[in-house]
Amino acid sequence: MSAKKVIKTVLQIILFACIGGAILYYVFQTQQENYFAECANKGIAKSDCSLLDKVIADFKSANYWWIAASVLAFMLSNMSRAIRWCQAIRPLGYKTKFSNSFLSIMAGYGANLFFPRIGEVARCGVMSRYEKVPADALMGTVVAERIIDVICLALVIGLAMLLEADMIIAAINDLRNNSTSTQEASSGTPWILYFGIAAAIGLMLLVIFRKKLASLGIVDKLKGVVKRFVDGILSIRHLENPWLYIAHTIFIWVMYFMMTFLCFKAFEPTASLGPVAALTTFVFGSLGIVIPSPGGMGTYHFLTTEALQLYGLSGDDGFSFSNLMFFSVNVFGNIFFALLAVILLPLINRGYVPAMKLGEAILPNEENKK
Repeated sequence: MSAKKVIKTVLQIILFACIGGAILYYVFQTQQENYFAECANKGIAKSDCSLLDKVIADFKSANYWWIAASVLAFMLSNMSRAIRWCQAIRPLGYKTKFSNSFLSIMAGYGANLFFPRIGEVARCGVMSRYEKVPADALMGTVVAERIIDVICLALVIGLAMLLEADMIIAAINDLRNNSTSTQEASSGTPWILYFGIAAAIGLMLLVIFRKKLASLGIVDKLKGVVKRFVDGILSIRHLENPWLYIAHTIFIWVMYFMMTFLCFKAFEPTASLGPVAALTTFVFGSLGIVIPSPGGMGTYHFLTTEALQLYGLSGDDGFSFSNLMFFSVNVFGNIFFALLAVILLPLINRGYVPAMKLGEAILPNEENKK
């Protein structure tokens, strides 16, 4: 990688980290003001009322056995995801190792902490390096996986709405009301209109210069990339055991829920909350992670704190829990396993020759045609 690309990548990482940090700082300042008001009601001096000190004290008092159980649920979900990924790759004609699949996924999670949504690309790059599967085909399998994840998230949101509809709708209305002034102040052409105009111009240019583009060698290469990418997406239609794929999908999302529920037990103010509260908090937190900031930093804290306030927790307790969950489970778990991946991948693949079983691919690819 050239020095220019390295600098560009570093600047992008810094930019997204600053965005996440700014959101986290905003949430912290908001909860600090609320904490001051709470202290004033209790007759505690403002100088003795530090939210940061409270968060540190809450970290020290947490039960880390429950935190460890939450990290274990995280690990089990990704082991299941790794098996599912190997299953999705198999119709392309490649038999991949579970260890490479699992460690590639963990390396991708680590990358997400520095650059939002880059983890999918990173894990495909790592897997391609050690298993010699075309990266574009792997990206297709990941896109199919993400489509399924979106469907699962929608189902989980639907379940939460079914169980806590009135409460969640009230929370959404509060968030909408708080942002009304900002929305009214921002007038002008919607960004989606600009996107539509740009897309129309791009399509028109493609039509005008289609013959010249067709004469370039790069077009054939792009066609190959697109074809392998589409093959990766369609691989899910040719699974050897679709029910096993579905079972792993269900298990993954149950473990995601268990991560929040187990972490509830680690923190005294949330220890008495039940599974429905954990489900609602999990849904809000998941939406916070979906928003592109490093690992969901800031956005996760904001939405998780809002969710917990629905169940009577103060904003400062909700903020403490969101930090406990985010840094103990998400950040520590991701960093630990990502470093483990960096160390183990070269060792377990020393002398390893990927096995490509020609003739067994359900979907055609370039290697099968040779």
